[in-house]
Amino acid sequence: MNTHTTFLAQTPYFNGCSPLLLARFAQRLSPIRLAAESVLFWEGEEDSGWYLIESGDVAMVRSCQSGVSHVLAELGPGDAFGETNLLEQPSGSMCSAVAKTDSRLLKLDAEVFDSLLSAGDPIAVRMLRAMAVAQGR
Repeated sequence: MNTHTTFLAQTPYFNGCSPLLLARFAQRLSPIRLAAESVLFWEGEEDSGWYLIESGDVAMVRSCQSGVSHVLAELGPGDAFGETNLLEQPSGSMCSAVAKTDSRLLKLDAEVFDSLLSAGDPIAVRMLRAMAVAQGR
């Protein structure tokens, strides 16, 4: 198993999946490296990706009418964001994603997710269920 596959197997989205399925799925992910204080995307920007944090910390930041930024969430290894990008038509992001520390992320593009889901890929179906549960909370 490569490092991405090993990491995926330890996350709530993918634990219990077979190593073979994870290895195939890992090939569909794009690794991203962000330096501390780098912006992955800005509030209002269109983005079509789902992101899983492999290492580091990412803050979800929203601008207030006063011009002051407010941290909505601080996420770390194993956390994911961008579910709405996979489930809805692309629209402007509701917040900015800012790396608090040097970070490594894995990105799944919406087009790839749609093709996996259309093919009945078991990992895509499992992700959809996990996202539904997360959205319900």
